[in-house]
Amino acid sequence: AAPVAPGEFTRLLRRICPDRRLPARLGLAVSGGVDSMALAHLASALFAAPDPPPAIHAFIVDHRARPGSTADANAVVAFLSARYGFAVHVLPLDPPHPSLPSLHLCPRSAFETAVRQYRQYRWHALSRHCLLRRVSHLLLAHHADDQAEMVVMRMVNGTGYASMAGMRAIVKPPESRGVRG
Repeated sequence: AAPVAPGEFTRLLRRICPDRRLPARLGLAVSGGVDSMALAHLASALFAAPDPPPAIHAFIVDHRARPGSTADANAVVAFLSARYGFAVHVLPLDPPHPSLPSLHLCPRSAFETAVRQYRQYRWHALSRHCLLRRVSHLLLAHHADDQAEMVVMRMVNGTGYASMAGMRAIVKPPESRGVRG
């Protein structure tokens, strides 16, 4: 697929918004990886859109999955704040349950289960923080390799034909109460 230009990004975003108007507040889930940093760059172009630009909140989930993850999250905060002027929030994730070890300490035999639980916990944290800041739309960046990986993971887990769909473009995150992801 061809890269998405800023004007195309704005047009696509309008398609998922009520009345095709940009939301007053827009959330970005940013990992610091190439795809989410490209999303941040495209979102910064919204300041040049003819409508009033949205207040952009970037959410960085610190899974604490490895030593140094907090320092990495703080480096992304500094970059997004300085470069784009976004409101940036780090969401530190402790194990969702006392019986669940941190990912970097998790035994290999329990790793997949732990990752699933952390993924669900991450969605809850993102939804809570969107609601707290009255963010109605949360954008996540995924590239073609992410889609292919999701299809393979679903096939391995035996989800059948449903696995061929990959990730949906728009979902209602768990406990979102109106947040669109």
